[in-house]
Amino acid sequence: MKIYAIFLSFYKDYEESGINEFTSLVESLGLEYELFIVSNRIDNSLSQNNFILGDNSNWEFSGWDKGIAKISSFADEDIFIFCNDTFCFHRQWGVAERRRFLKAFTRLINSGEQGMSGEVNNVNKTFNLFGHSTDRWISTYLFAMTGGLLKKNKNKLSLPESQLENAVISADQDKAVWGVGVCETLTAHIQDWLYPDSINSGWYKAKDAPPAIKLRKAKTILNEKYLSAFCTSFNGMLFPANSNLLFRAFKRLQNILKKPNHF
Repeated sequence: MKIYAIFLSFYKDYEESGINEFTSLVESLGLEYELFIVSNRIDNSLSQNNFILGDNSNWEFSGWDKGIAKISSFADEDIFIFCNDTFCFHRQWGVAERRRFLKAFTRLINSGEQGMSGEVNNVNKTFNLFGHSTDRWISTYLFAMTGGLLKKNKNKLSLPESQLENAVISADQDKAVWGVGVCETLTAHIQDWLYPDSINSGWYKAKDAPPAIKLRKAKTILNEKYLSAFCTSFNGMLFPANSNLLFRAFKRLQNILKKPNHF
């Protein structure tokens, strides 16, 4: 068994420390691994000497595909670990989070099952996307996938652009217009994420992002959800790296207390 670790770089400020944290995380699994660094930056530069020039057409997903394409062959039991460069910056990340992901990745490795591992989320309803149904998905800022599942998806993470264009017709400042292949449960969820009622909910860039960026974001959200729906449709397992309910309630209370005028 071997690990293929693929790091996606876009923001220069996060590059060095992000690569160091990701490498340390992968090394802690104690298995042979190979590291691939993909640069999706517009200036096509990276301080690392060896990197793969990415394709930002479908953001991180098409970038990760460039890394996968560099691997000539791999086994079903091999593990791919993907991350973007914001994985330890745009959310809570510390000893506890690191431990949870290591535990979840180890469970996937030791299970002998085909599947994925990462932070699992849900909308409390089953949704259908391009003919695959699930009620959960794994957030793709940091996740693992078995080689066998990747092979079933034709050695790619990114959906064809034509398929995404038919699913999301357009996006403006107020709403997205949906096409075929996406159920109402999922479109409503993405609508709330991209166009939240409150600045304290939804996507952190929702307020300032122009329509073209929201359109691309909608497509990448579909791509994220599709990977988990594809996995479960083939009886693949999802191994969660989530914190327990008590810890999440404690962190939520901490965030509330940090805000002014919370009484």
